[in-house]
Amino acid sequence: MKSLAPLALILTAIAVIIPTEGAVNIYIDKDFVNLGDSVRIYVSIDEATNKPFEILVVCQENAYKLCEGEGESLTSTCGTTEWIFEIPENWKDGTCLVKVLVNDTEPIEYFEEFEVVKPKILNLEIPELVYQGKTRIRATLETANPSETFLGIRILAKNTDVVAVKNLEVANKVDDTIYEVNIDLNLRQGYELSHDISDVIQPGEYLMDVLLKFGGKVWDSRSVVVQISKPTLNVDVSDEIILGNPIVVRIESNRVYDYGYDGILVTLVGTNYVVAKKAYLDEDGRAAVQFESAVLSEGKYAIYVRDTSLTTTISAKSLAVDYYDLDPNYYYSKILQAHDDMLVKKEIWLTSGSEDEAEYVRLHFNPRSYEVPPNSTVSFNITADSKRVSSYKFSVSLAMSENVAEIVSVELPDWASTIDRYVSTSYAMLHAAKFGNETEIGKNLTLATLTLRTKKPGVVALNIHDAKVYSSDGEQLNLKTYRAYLTVSEEVTAVEEEATKESNEITPAESTLAEKTEYATTTTTAVTTTTVTPVTTTTVTQAESNVQTTSEQGITIDYIKVIMFTAIFSAIFLAVKQLISKRLKEK
Repeated sequence: MKSLAPLALILTAIAVIIPTEGAVNIYIDKDFVNLGDSVRIYVSIDEATNKPFEILVVCQENAYKLCEGEGESLTSTCGTTEWIFEIPENWKDGTCLVKVLVNDTEPIEYFEEFEVVKPKILNLEIPELVYQGKTRIRATLETANPSETFLGIRILAKNTDVVAVKNLEVANKVDDTIYEVNIDLNLRQGYELSHDISDVIQPGEYLMDVLLKFGGKVWDSRSVVVQISKPTLNVDVSDEIILGNPIVVRIESNRVYDYGYDGILVTLVGTNYVVAKKAYLDEDGRAAVQFESAVLSEGKYAIYVRDTSLTTTISAKSLAVDYYDLDPNYYYSKILQAHDDMLVKKEIWLTSGSEDEAEYVRLHFNPRSYEVPPNSTVSFNITADSKRVSSYKFSVSLAMSENVAEIVSVELPDWASTIDRYVSTSYAMLHAAKFGNETEIGKNLTLATLTLRTKKPGVVALNIHDAKVYSSDGEQLNLKTYRAYLTVSEEVTAVEEEATKESNEITPAESTLAEKTEYATTTTTAVTTTTVTPVTTTTVTQAESNVQTTSEQGITIDYIKVIMFTAIFSAIFLAVKQLISKRLKEK
């Protein structure tokens, strides 16, 4: 007979008050109990039985006698009909019995079963641990008392101690004593408390201790060597998007179970255009960010995706807008705590999508923009994205209000031969072909290299005109051409450089982009590290001297001015006196 505790209490009371002739009743308040935990046992024996008896708890080869009598009543012999029995910790788990043995000419046994459970870890799933990440460890456990069972996890290494504890009371119950539990582990909790980069847990190998506790005692444990990995980023975006359609950037990271992680910045960059957004990961480490293309113009754009690991010293806005292309290996990245970032760049094209231009060659400059001082030499590659090409021709002109730069040369790649070429300071024409096997153009294949020399500050637009590209069968392909810009900046003098060096030890180049939306504003925020001049004893002494002199001048009489005033007054007085004396004599 097995029942719930409240029902057992009621039935026990009934059995004591109105015993059944020759009956023995046994009730246990739990069907499952942990080693070291207690069960409440109720027994009633009909006084009419009047035979010797024994009441025992038997578990495997272990047994414990609760009471025995020689035919007297249970109450008078044992003093109670109820026992609270604590299962010894050194007993074996398994099926146990509460047994009442009545000795007669034929001994009769009465018993009830219950299960004794040893708390244990049945299975442990440890996903990839990622630098500065949160993750979820799954465990399958066995216990009969989840409310007092705890699973604890620690990651141990030199100067590292990350702890996570979970009470199984809210775990998912799979079977009578089997539970599945998820425990969240936060590897960035040290940095979140101090914001000190030295408190981050660097990628590498660590020891993970997993402890299962019940009643304040460790019943089972695991000790596993785990690897904390660097974050990874997979970025998927269409290479070509028709204007008006959204630009969808899909991101996949190894930060699994880090739900809501917002340390990934996505920046869309075009000529004089920057827009940035945050990505928010789901539990599978995936995210999607969408930009609207309707407000943009045709051309080539770049998308930068950066995982900051949430350790930057500047705002996410500034990092996304002003430093979107900052290389984590660049020395300045360490100052911004961006040296631990992951950066991925993707290039896309926005096109009009006209049906008659379904297939075309993009002829453009690489890079799309350059900024250099005067008296510099700079080269632009003229590249194409298309099919097979046998020959091509085009012209390049410089659009400028004044003579800011001049063309030096136009060079061909090794595989091309010159048919015709003309070069002047502001105009160049090139006609070239591939003889023999046709050339596989592919993406960003250089057709020519244009070299310019800068002369004075200003902006130059580089334009492609009269371009024609022919396939191997002589067919003229549809073309789209794109311009580039060369900015010649003011030349900094040696005195200005020294002054800048003294006032700003490290000054990152500020963005010259004119339009910044979403995150962006119309101004660029630059992070500047100011060098503070050390205060020496000489400096302090001189400062004190200056202050003292100024103070004394405020209360000391200027004797030079007094003497000059006296001399002038005396001269005037003597002149007036002589004049009066002369007039008196004349009278």
